[in-house]
This record gives sequence, C-alpha cells and structure tokens, in this order.
Amino acid sequence: MSDRPRLAIVGPGTIAEVHVPAMRRAGAEVVAVVGRSVEQARIFADTQGIADAYGDLETMLGAHPIDGLVISSPNSLHASQALLALEHGVPTLIEVPVVLHLADVGRLEKASDRYRVPLAAAQTQRYMAPVRQLKVAIGSGAIAPTHGVIRWAFPRLRSVNWQGRERTWTDSLLWHHAGHVVDCLSWLLGAPSTEFVTPCMGRNENGPLDLQMLARFGNVAINVFMSYAASAVTHDLLLVAHGTSFSLDFTVEENGVRRESPSLLEAAVELQDAAFVDLVGGRPSDIPLLRDVAPSLRYIAEIEGNMEAADA
Repeated sequence: MSDRPRLAIVGPGTIAEVHVPAMRRAGAEVVAVVGRSVEQARIFADTQGIADAYGDLETMLGAHPIDGLVISSPNSLHASQALLALEHGVPTLIEVPVVLHLADVGRLEKASDRYRVPLAAAQTQRYMAPVRQLKVAIGSGAIAPTHGVIRWAFPRLRSVNWQGRERTWTDSLLWHHAGHVVDCLSWLLGAPSTEFVTPCMGRNENGPLDLQMLARFGNVAINVFMSYAASAVTHDLLLVAHGTSFSLDFTVEENGVRRESPSLLEAAVELQDAAFVDLVGGRPSDIPLLRDVAPSLRYIAEIEGNMEAADA
C-alpha cells in the first residue's frame, strides 16, 4: 500500500458526492467509481476528478488494485456487493442499510471472518457532534436519562433522497432509517428490547411506511415514532432525567422549510471516512464494524416480525 490508500466507490449518487471529498481530506486517493453503467460512472468521475469509471463492480475489482471500497449503491445491492468485495480481500465501508434481510447478516459475518477482511458500517449518527457530546454526558453521569422520545419523519411517499432528488429505487424505513435510530440509541444507552409495537398504517415494497413503538434501550424507556408519510421533516430526540432534559434537533430551517442538516451530515461523514481510511491504513480506528452493528440488525428483524404480527 502506498502512503495514500487507494479507494473506490460504487454507487455514484448524492451521498457519494459527500464521501469523495471526505476521503480525500482524510489522505486517501479516490481512483475509481462504479455505476450501473460506464456512462453513468464516467459522468460522476469527470465531475469529481476520478480517473477510472466502470459499469460493473466485479470488473473493477479484477482490473484495478484498490485498498478499500465504499458502497453507496441502491439498498438491494449492498449485501451482494459487500460479499464480492470481501471475496476479493478489499476492506469495505457499506452505507446503511447494511442489509435488507436478516439472513444476509450471517452471510456477511462468515465472509468477513473467512477472508479476514473488515466490513465497516456507515452508522454516521455516531459521528455527529451533538450525539458524541451526549455520549460523553451520559458516560460521565452528567445526564442519567430515564425516558425519551425520538421522532424521525419526512415526506418520502415518493422515491426521493435526503436532498429531494428522484430515485429509481425504493428506500426502506425499517432497515435504513430505523437502522440508524436503533444503532444510535443502542450506542448511547444500551441494548434494546421492545415493550410494544403498533400496526403500521401503510407499506411500500420494502416494508412499513411508519413505525411506532415503546422500547427500552438499556434502562431508558424510549417512545419511537418514524414515518415516511409526514408533510415535513422532523428529526429530533428528547431525553428526560430527574429534573433535567436534553434535546437534539438534526434539522435546519431554510426559507421557512425544515430539512435534514447538510452541514451536520457532512461533518459526520468526514470524521467517519477518516476513521475508515485509518482502518484501511492499519491504524487504530473507531469505525463500527459488522460485529458492532449486528445486534442492532437482529433487533430490526425482531421489530419487523413484531410489526407483521401486529398487522395480522
């Protein structure tokens, strides 16, 4: 490996536009991009100053020596592309959702162990400054929450991304956004268990459009409400302790409209991608690996089963 790790990215979409400059600032060289076609990848490569473009991941892995891969492709491709990268011995950072089906967790775990190649998960909320400050406050005992509410709602009845751009594929509230929420709360408070889950009000091809449940994370009771059917973006967390409270708002207001905070996300991705570059370079890293997030993924599958039972 050279002094500058050589990284590639598969999935030239909106979040890839955040990853590329973040990886460069971390000291890596972004040498290739893979899209659904060579033409699509070439447009992104030319825009981002990347030398090589491919329309197929296996072709790129066979032809181009790289030290690490970032997967930011459509959700349904994540697990299969990660398996392919692990088989080629390439450390990989996979955007959430890591999987859409519980069985793929075991397949990825076995492949990572078999090939002795790390698979990291882009649980970006762990790197958001206010979340890290809250982690320190809880760890030090400065705040000892007993109850809380998290609301994660946005208008996603149409297939659009976090910047409102049209998509050709459908997102998953449960495996993607609840995956972020469950991982973040587990990281902050402790392992989850479900008190009850309500029936969902609607579904798309990838599962429920809403989620309402009462769960415990460690010893903290959290009311979780999530929805793709909202008319506006609401992303916030309130934790209540005896005589005090702590609140986080992950949105900003622009021209009278609330939206996910681009600066909060971009700063978190920069820290996260620097941790991945450290991992690739053999340096100490706090990037969450598959083994760190697997319990949360199995809990998502449990929620999925509970919701199906509630809907029956």
